[in-house]
Amino acid sequence: MTDMNEKIQAGIARAQALPDNEKLTITDRAARHISNEISKSEGAIGLRLGTRKSGCSGWAYLIDLAFEPSDTDLIFDFDGVRVLLDPEVMPMIKGTEIDFVSEGLADAEVQ
Repeated sequence: MTDMNEKIQAGIARAQALPDNEKLTITDRAARHISNEISKSEGAIGLRLGTRKSGCSGWAYLIDLAFEPSDTDLIFDFDGVRVLLDPEVMPMIKGTEIDFVSEGLADAEVQ
């Protein structure tokens, strides 16, 4: 467990070292939703945000629960709500604000 805690603390330090205009932010509504989803899944430590090539239209966001940090993850900690991402996707995500929107029957995290 210590190794995981060390990875988390190192990832938080890496994210905190970024310039403010490159840091990820989340709304309170998104933080509550993410916290709720994490609490439903045993062993989850946060939300993993990534990207993938999406045909000719560019990039698509990937959102999943995170269960273990990598040695190089950037970890943004919002009062205990953690968002993890590989530093390679940072150029496509920098400055993003994550929000949660509920419209009718559809719920979604949006950037």
